[in-house]
Amino acid sequence: MKTSILEEEAVGGGGDHKVGKLMQIIEEKKSESSISDTQASFKDKLIDKEKNMNEGGKEINLQSQANGADQEIYHIKLPGAAKIGEGEPKNQNHAVVFTRGEALQVIDMNQDNYLEEALKMRNLLEKFNEDHGLHPPTILSVCEHIFTGSISFLGCFMSNQKIIFETIGQKVLATPLKVHFQYMHSDLSNRNFHIIIGGISRASRVINLSEDIIAGFNSILRQRNITHHEYIMVGRGLDVGLNQISLFEANVAYSNGEQILSRDIYRSSHQFDFFNMLSYYFTIIGFYVSSMMVAIIVHLFLYGKPYMSLSGLEATIMQQALMRGNNPLKAAITS
Repeated sequence: MKTSILEEEAVGGGGDHKVGKLMQIIEEKKSESSISDTQASFKDKLIDKEKNMNEGGKEINLQSQANGADQEIYHIKLPGAAKIGEGEPKNQNHAVVFTRGEALQVIDMNQDNYLEEALKMRNLLEKFNEDHGLHPPTILSVCEHIFTGSISFLGCFMSNQKIIFETIGQKVLATPLKVHFQYMHSDLSNRNFHIIIGGISRASRVINLSEDIIAGFNSILRQRNITHHEYIMVGRGLDVGLNQISLFEANVAYSNGEQILSRDIYRSSHQFDFFNMLSYYFTIIGFYVSSMMVAIIVHLFLYGKPYMSLSGLEATIMQQALMRGNNPLKAAITS
């Protein structure tokens, strides 16, 4: 429409100078429209250029071009890394303020829910009002259904491992040991309790790599209760590749090592008695220490048995056992 009007004005004017000027304007409009179609409306250009120093440090300056099309933004050099915390717990704590109600359930992107399980949610929410002992519950732990267990043998292995941990391990940790923490994001949390203690996760880098267990630490430190319920579950998909499983196990082991350095472990260890401390130790890093000891003992047995047979030490020990009538030593050598 603008082009036709300009052409009519050029024809009506009759002057070559006006026609040339109007045609130049038309070409400029066409070029601007083509640029706007291929590029974004606002394009940020980062240019390393020092600006004048004020009392508040470097200032952000906006310099517009001559034609007023785009703007160039001069960036500020940050004092450190742009990633100041773990991404997942930062997003969780940021989203808490936009929620409503008294109960809060966080679902990961690899998790799913089912209609028949959603019908049980009303019964689960009533557990917040029931009597669970001296202290009220702040976290209701639920089970997970690994729906990737039928893909491969490794997926079946991970699924069985999760089932054993969530049905036997967590139930014993919750009752009677009372050292159950939050291990999954599908657990229900008391929003009114967690919103006043800094959120449902802790987003400090490296040391809080397992951010979900920090909510359990905060509940135990404030003398609250954590319960486990098996009649409701949430679907979850896990990586079924050998490399992904190895990285996942390494990540969990690394996060358990970092938890020992946190102040939550230090404070809670001063509140437990001796028996709870034993359970607490096995809950955090004791499992990996015991697994390491079992692996070392198995390797020593596998390498020591052939060495004793080839070196003749086994025959000598057997002869000494027969001479002394040491039946237990004889049974140990022959086994």
